[in-house]
Amino acid sequence: PKSLEHINKQFGICAYSAQDLLLENVDAVDVCLPTFMHESITRMAAVFGVHVICEKPIALDPVDAKQMVDTCGKAGIKFMVAHCLRFRTEYVFLKETVDNKRYGDLVDLTAWRYGALPDSSSGNWLMDEKLSGGPGVDLHIHDVDMIRYLMGEPAEVYSDRKSTRLNSSHTDISR
Repeated sequence: PKSLEHINKQFGICAYSAQDLLLENVDAVDVCLPTFMHESITRMAAVFGVHVICEKPIALDPVDAKQMVDTCGKAGIKFMVAHCLRFRTEYVFLKETVDNKRYGDLVDLTAWRYGALPDSSSGNWLMDEKLSGGPGVDLHIHDVDMIRYLMGEPAEVYSDRKSTRLNSSHTDISR
């Protein structure tokens, strides 16, 4: 209660103590929860008729992801996975460059992703592959999304997880 009161006073917004109270009073939500919690809140939002922006990855299991999409579709609400790279300036420039064929057709793309091991997640859930999917799911999904966004559905994909210690991955995609 003290935190909710503080949020209300500091930011001038209403903070809710329960998900259903929030969902009764909003038009849309951004699901910024740990990956393993995405499905339950997305489906709950659909029941309330609330549009959903869901942080990536959508879910840890493709069956759960499909159920989320189907549930939102049946509820007639908008559902979007927030692939943030698409909106960053350098990636917007890259997409425009590819679409305009400034340098000809894009026929091959290799992506590498490196990052520090995360140490800021509550209960360290990001380091538990059962909860986060590990670096290949939680981080490398950015590269896979951008490659598909730039080139469409690939004919061939190769992905290799080099090291959890380095938190790196690599993908080659060719048309």
